Amino acid sequence: MGSCGAEAPLAQGQRPADDMEKEFKILLLEAVECSAEMVEYELSKASTRFTLARVKNQESYLRALQEFCPHIILADCRLPHSDCLMALALAQDICPEVPFLFLSGDMSPATSQARPRIISFLSTAGQELMTC
Repeated sequence: MGSCGAEAPLAQGQRPADDMEKEFKILLLEAVECSAEMVEYELSKASTRFTLARVKNQESYLRALQEFCPHIILADCRLPHSDCLMALALAQDICPEVPFLFLSGDMSPATSQARPRIISFLSTAGQELMTC
């Protein structure tokens, strides 16, 4: 299919993207409210400005892939009404250049140790975005 769709029209008083500071755009596919809040809290610890778009189902996910044009996609491994592997396949079809990360609520020691590396990755990736 290709890359993200055309830029959305500007709202009244909104400046073009060239005039605004760039923000790292994160698409979160998460059905559980408290889990989404935890992800947003952890992301807020990074030193990168970001916009988080949360979607709960396949329809809104497809729309966000095409209209929000994320820099990274985070998806819960356990979606109640959707298949996370289908979400990956859709992302690879619509925006193959966008990194896709599976999330897990697993709180094992190995998972807990990985959390700072994820925050570090997002901080680094966000800094690279700012220099583009």
